[in-house]
Parts: sequence; structure tokens; C-alpha cells
Amino acid sequence: YYPNNIHIGGHPNDEEHRFPKLKEKIERSRANWLLRLARRYTDKPSNELALCDVGCATGWFVRGCLDIGIDACGVEISPQALRAMERCGVERIYHGPFENTDFGGRKFDIITLFQTAEHVVDMGSLLRAMRERLTSNGIIILTCPNDLSGYRPFFWRKYWWLVPPMHVRFFNTQTMDKLFRKNGLKTLGFDTTGSFGGDVFMVLDWGARKIHVGLNPSGKLFKILRQIFVRGFIPVDWLIRKTVGHSELIAVAAMADANY
Repeated sequence: YYPNNIHIGGHPNDEEHRFPKLKEKIERSRANWLLRLARRYTDKPSNELALCDVGCATGWFVRGCLDIGIDACGVEISPQALRAMERCGVERIYHGPFENTDFGGRKFDIITLFQTAEHVVDMGSLLRAMRERLTSNGIIILTCPNDLSGYRPFFWRKYWWLVPPMHVRFFNTQTMDKLFRKNGLKTLGFDTTGSFGGDVFMVLDWGARKIHVGLNPSGKLFKILRQIFVRGFIPVDWLIRKTVGHSELIAVAAMADANY
């Protein structure tokens, strides 16, 4: 979901189609995580929830939601993603900007925006369109990089992961809350998640590449070493999350007049 072709460097990950059963399991797990988060704000059973995933990429998360009974659909603007989407067998995908999509008057209990806000120039018009398509007590669940807060600027002051023009916006809890309020929404809560071990591994790999000794990212050794770092730092991840200072920001919002 990259309006005006702002995102120029991304492409679908072919590996997720090489291992469809694994991808199904991962996205079903993500869908269950979302359902647990939504349970804080709604008592509706999963088979009564309507969800729209904005920037749904290749559609696997939508499929994960459908698998656990959520009435889900997605919106995607990338032609490459839409072509790859055919492999995961999801048909409930709209092509084009969310703001211009005709849902036939349909409203959603949950609208998700995962790792997309950082690519969108006009977040105001997008959030207002989301607000108009929420049910009275519907919620927006948004995730984006937390590159300006938490441990990243503390440990690594050279923000090498800030990658314009692909990322054209950067957020912290204060700016996100202000953006919500400016567009008729209110913040219900913030959390963070991520992998400190994954970041450590990327920093080491980046340093190795600078001296031309980096590993092949598609190779088995690269993936094994990354998993060792990711899993080895899981206790650290738990501690960082307690400070709401991890590398990925999770924000939940609702209409300003919702009963929360």
C-alpha cells in the first residue's frame, strides 16, 4: 500500500510461497495474536468480527484471519503483491488506495495497518477514511518501526535503518497520539515488540558487508545464525517490551466518541 508509488524498493518475498504450510501457520498465529489484542476492546466472537487489512501485501494475514473465523478482507496497491497473492488463494482483496475503495457501505470492527504507515505521505486522509469505515466501537491496530525511541537511538546513533524514500514518515508515541487526535480518533493504548537479537545480527552483518565479508542473505548459514541471535535474545526482548521501548511500535485507536 504505497500511494503515488512512494514505495519503490519493495517486492513480495518469494520464500513465503516456497513454504506455504509454514506461512499459513505463522499467519494463523499472527491472527490469533490480533484476536487476543482485540479481546481487550470487544466481546464479539471471532465469527462476528469484520476486519480489513490495509496494505495486505500478498494476503497471507487475511488468509490467517479467515482460517480462525474472522470475516476478513484486504486492500493492496502493489501490482507485484497482487500477482503473488494468487498463490495464497485469497480472493477478498481490493486493488487500489483504501481511501478510494468502495466497500458497498460495509463497516469494520477492526482495521489493521501493519508496517505501512511509514510509507504513506498523507496519513491524515488515510486515517479519516479508516474512521469513516469503522463500526461505532471499532478499533484501528497499527504497527510501524519505532526508530526514534527506545533502544535503537540509545545503542546505535547512526540511524542506518532510516531508508528514505521508502520510509517517508517516522513516529513515536507522542506524534502518533497527536496524529490520531487531529483526525478524529483517540489512542487506546501503545505497546512495542521486536527482536533485539535480530537487530544485533543486522548490525553485525552490516559491519561485515562494509569490509566485504558478509554472508549471502539467501544462504542457509545466514538464516541459521540469525535464528540463533533471535532466539538467544528472547529474554532481553521481554525486558525491553516492559519499557515500551522495542523496535516496533503497536498503536490501538478508536473513534473519538467511541465508548472506551
